Amino acid sequence: MGGVEVPDGIWFGFIKAIDTSTVTIDVACFWTGEAANSRAIADGEEPLDFYIRNNNLSTRSAPLNDTGTAYWLDGAGDLTPIAIPMADWPSTSSTAIQDCPSDHCAAWIYVNGGTVTELVEQYLP
Repeated sequence: MGGVEVPDGIWFGFIKAIDTSTVTIDVACFWTGEAANSRAIADGEEPLDFYIRNNNLSTRSAPLNDTGTAYWLDGAGDLTPIAIPMADWPSTSSTAIQDCPSDHCAAWIYVNGGTVTELVEQYLP
C-alpha cells in the first residue's frame, strides 16, 4: 500500500485497500444541508442535501489499531451501524450495502495517536 500518511483526526473518503495492518483511503470532502447545496451549486452540480468533493485522487495510508472497531451498514435492517472488530472488516455479509474496499466504499476513519481506532461506513443514497 502506498500514499501519504493520514494525520490524527476524523477523515471521510473512499477505502481503496485494507490489509491486516493498514488502510488506504482516498480522502474527500463531505457536506450536508445548506453547506452541501451551496458547494454543489458552486461546482455546477445538482443540490441534493449532501455533497462530496474529491479534487485530489491521491491515496493516504494509516496503520490500523489492533483493538480498533469498524461499523458496517447492513442493508437488511434499518442501516444502524453494526460494530465489529477492525480485523473482521469489511463484512462478508450478503446484506452489506457497500462493496468494500473499492472506489465507492464511502467511510469515515478516526485516526488517534497515528492509528485508525474506528472505521465507520457512510450511507450514500
